[in-house]
Amino acid sequence: MPVSTLLGGALTDRVPAYYSLIVDPPEETARIAAEKVKVGYLRLQVKISGKDLEEDAATVHKVWKVVGYRSRIAVDGNRGLTVAAAIHLDRLCQAIPLFSSSPATLWMRSQL
Repeated sequence: MPVSTLLGGALTDRVPAYYSLIVDPPEETARIAAEKVKVGYLRLQVKISGKDLEEDAATVHKVWKVVGYRSRIAVDGNRGLTVAAAIHLDRLCQAIPLFSSSPATLWMRSQL
């Protein structure tokens, strides 16, 4: 018996997959993101280093530039972002509909 049946029944027959982009220079991360969207990934998780917020923001901007609305973008700082840094990164990327997948920085924007 499927586990979903034991838990009351499945709500959907599909679960969207995402591709997790490693911490690379912004241009390389954007190149890989474009490739993954081209092969069908509708969700991308952009790993950021949490060290230099301007470079992290540049990575998010470059990924957004190549994928746009063809993919949803999650930003994951691997618990390396403080709340203040997450807010600052959010402001640096305010024109981009993204959300944080990091449990340490539980913030989400209304654009989604």
